[in-house]
Amino acid sequence: MKRILLFVFMLSLTAFATDYTESFEDDSDISNWSHFDEGNVYTTETWNSTGGVGGSGALELGDGGYDLLDKHEITATVGTNYKLTLDIKTENWDDQANYPIYVTVQNIDSNPDTVYVNGSTAFTTITLTGTASSGSGYIRIKGSNTALANKVWIDNVNFDDDTQNNDYVEAFETDADISNWSHFDEGNVYTSETWNSTGGVGGSGALELGDGGYDLLDKHEITATVGTNYKLTLDIKTENWDDQTNYPIYVTVQNIDSNPDTVYVNGSTSFTTITLSGTASAGSGYIRIKGSNTALANKVWIDNVNFDDNYAPSSINDTKSGIVRQFNLLQNYPNPFNPTTTIPFEISKASNVRIRVFDMAGKKVADLCDEFFQTGKHEISFNASNLSSGIYFYSIQADNFTTTRKMTILK
Repeated sequence: MKRILLFVFMLSLTAFATDYTESFEDDSDISNWSHFDEGNVYTTETWNSTGGVGGSGALELGDGGYDLLDKHEITATVGTNYKLTLDIKTENWDDQANYPIYVTVQNIDSNPDTVYVNGSTAFTTITLTGTASSGSGYIRIKGSNTALANKVWIDNVNFDDDTQNNDYVEAFETDADISNWSHFDEGNVYTSETWNSTGGVGGSGALELGDGGYDLLDKHEITATVGTNYKLTLDIKTENWDDQTNYPIYVTVQNIDSNPDTVYVNGSTSFTTITLSGTASAGSGYIRIKGSNTALANKVWIDNVNFDDNYAPSSINDTKSGIVRQFNLLQNYPNPFNPTTTIPFEISKASNVRIRVFDMAGKKVADLCDEFFQTGKHEISFNASNLSSGIYFYSIQADNFTTTRKMTILK
C-alpha cells in the first residue's frame, strides 16, 4: 500500500464566520490571546490547570503593573445577532471609578454592550449580545491599574455568531439542563440522568448516565438549519463498557443528518473529546448516546457539549498565521471511492497519531499509521483493493482526541 503524507502550512481565507468556544482544558488556545494592534502592554497569558470553574482549566491574565489588556480574534456574519458568554473572576480589581476593568465585543458591533467586572472575586457568568455590523473583531478585556499582583481568570468562553441557529452548549456547571436529557420517543428504558458536581473534566460538573441493567439510552433535542454544516464535540468517559463487539456504546447525531457519523466510545475510562460533523438535511433531531449491557454498575459521564449549527470546516486554521488550532479528522476524498482515497487530518500539537479502519461489525480491517506527527495538516492515502464494497469507518487517536468518520467503497 502506498502511503503519502503531506505536511502543509498555509494561509486560508474563508467567507464563513465561525463560532468560538473554549473551556481551557489544555493550553492549546492560550497563544491566540494577545494585545494585537493596541501597542506595547505587559499583560501575561498563562494556562492555569486548576484555576477555572470547579477546579478545571482557565486562562490566567496577569497585570504587569500597567494596563491589563488582552484580546482574542473572532469573526461574524454581518447582519446576524451574536451572543458572547464567559465566566470571569478578578483579584484586587475593586475600584471601578479609578481602575475600571471591563469586557466588550470590539469592532464587530458599532454599538457594543460593555460589562464591568470589578469585584468579581468568584466566577461570574457574563453575557453580551448585539448585531454584527462588521465581519471581524475581538473579544476585549481591558483594565487600568498600577499594582503588580492583580489578575483575571477566564473560563468557558462561547461566542455564537448567529444566535438564531440555536446552537447547544452545556458545561454542566449546574443541574439546570439535566432534565432535558431523556429517551424521548424510543420506548421504556431505565437509564438514569444525574448531575455529578465533581464528575466532569478537571473535577467540574458533569451529566452522569446510569445503566439500569438493560440498554443505556439518552438523548438531547437539537435544531439545525437545513443545508448548513454542523459540528458536535463533547467530552465522554465510561465505566465497564469494554466489549464493543457484544456491548457497543456509541454517540451519533440522530435525524438531522441522513448519513451521520458515529463514534464508538467503549473503553474510554478517562475523558476523551469526540467530534462529529456533517451537513444538516433536517431541522431537528437529537444528540443520541446508546449502549447495550446487562450489568447494573455501568455508567457514562458527559461534559462540555457543544453543537455548532453553522460550522465552517476551514475555520480550524488561524487565518493570519496558518497554525492549526485544534485536532480534526476530515472527510476522505473521493468518497465513495475505488480503490484508493485520501484521508486528511489536522494536529494542533505534536502527537503520536493512530488511524485505523473498521468494517460495519466493528472488526479492524486496516492500520494506516501509528507514529509521531508534527503540528499541522497531514494526509494519508488508503488502498482498499483487498476489501469488498460497503460502508467502513476510519478512526483517529491523537493525544486525548478521538473521533470516527464513515466512508464508502463502491466497486
